This record gives sequence, C-alpha cells and structure tokens, in this order.
Amino acid sequence: MAAIFYPIIILMIFIEMSIYVDFPYFALGLTFIGYLTYKEGKRAIIYSMIIAFFTDFSSYGIIFFMFYTFLLYQIYKHINFTRINIVIVSILEILLYFLYLGIFKMNTFDILIIIKEFIFVFIYNSLFFELEKLDAFKKK
Repeated sequence: MAAIFYPIIILMIFIEMSIYVDFPYFALGLTFIGYLTYKEGKRAIIYSMIIAFFTDFSSYGIIFFMFYTFLLYQIYKHINFTRINIVIVSILEILLYFLYLGIFKMNTFDILIIIKEFIFVFIYNSLFFELEKLDAFKKK
C-alpha cells in the first residue's frame, strides 16, 4: 500500500507548497514526515530530504527536516502511534515547526495561525492513524 500512497502524498505536498500564501503552512508535510518516521524508522530521512527539497531550497530547511525526523524518531521510541498520542505528537510537531519558523523565517505569529496549523496537523495525523489501522487490519 505504501508504494501507491507515498508518491501521491509527496505530489500533494508539492502542490501544497506551490500555492502562494503569506504564511508557510506545511501541515501535510509535517504529518507525513512524522508518520514515515514512525513507520520507516531511520529510512524516513530519505523521504524527509526529498520533502525538504520540494518545500525549502535553503540549507536551513534541509537541516531542519533532518533534525525534525531525528527528534521524532527518538520520540517514537517511547510512544506508539495511537489515538491518544496523536494529540501529543501534533503538539510536538507544531512546536518544532514554529520554533524553526521563529528562528529562521519570521518572528511574529498570530495565535489563530497556530491554532489553524494545529487543527490541520491533527486532522492529517488522524487520517494517517486510520490508514495505519486499515493497513494493520488488511494484514490480518
């Protein structure tokens, strides 16, 4: 199933980043990297670099995505990708992303932007969780 969905999601990330907005929303990419880190482990760094190339051509972006993948890999050693942990993982993903944006991209944030980004990240994490459950159900 991964061979079908991974290229489609990477294409959707490319489309998401091609749309011009005044704030760099990146909900699908963040959640997909988090899901891949849970699913693939250390091999997710390859997908992370591909996504970083699509989204941010600067070296800061590539370094951030590698650091992001490594940090999520360390977190997923201690927690599972379950319904209750989706909220925790979504908050961590948002905090890491806004930390990156605050240091390298922009300094001011509106609370509504943070809430909107969290909602989209939570929705995408929930979708990936349902995909994981469906994949586990089909394997049985």
